[in-house]
Amino acid sequence: MVKQYSKHSYQLLKNISNLVLFFTLAGVVISILISYPYSEYFQLSIQIASHILTIVLAAIFKIACILRMIALQGINKFECIS
Repeated sequence: MVKQYSKHSYQLLKNISNLVLFFTLAGVVISILISYPYSEYFQLSIQIASHILTIVLAAIFKIACILRMIALQGINKFECIS
């Protein structure tokens, strides 16, 4: 049995994934800036953390993209019915 979700659930998923996309993109940009062009201004431990954070935030960004595509597909399913 396939569970059916409401259009509101897909809208909520889209809104949350949009927020996650925005904040992870901002985090990736900041961590890249800390890692490379402004590395001389930060301690080595912060540079290591920013390198690791770049990879982790990029993975979260990809997951949020997939969730957004799922949400858009669900929303389009309801618009095709109406």
